[in-house]
Amino acid sequence: MNYPPARCPKPASAWIMQVPVISTGHFPKEDCDLLFADEPMMHSTSFDPPSVLLAIEDPEDNLPWDKLSITTRGLIKSFHELGYRYLRLDRDGDTISDRTTFNW
Repeated sequence: MNYPPARCPKPASAWIMQVPVISTGHFPKEDCDLLFADEPMMHSTSFDPPSVLLAIEDPEDNLPWDKLSITTRGLIKSFHELGYRYLRLDRDGDTISDRTTFNW
């Protein structure tokens, strides 16, 4: 597939999606099990390793919010408050130094 060169001007009406990719290690295993489940409000991807793309525009409506830990809800909310509408969880995603990690 040919992609346009980096110097190609962006059309004024084009929306370029930006999606943070963070490590599943930031989430308790129970929450990852929930978020990786085949739910209609989430989109499993076929990346290797497996990852999940979460729609976080309205996280309390789009996700099993009441079933998620406070840690997970806080992390999702922090990205939502930064203006992101999607969040990708990936085993090899970025680790954020000042955030809790889980070794499972």
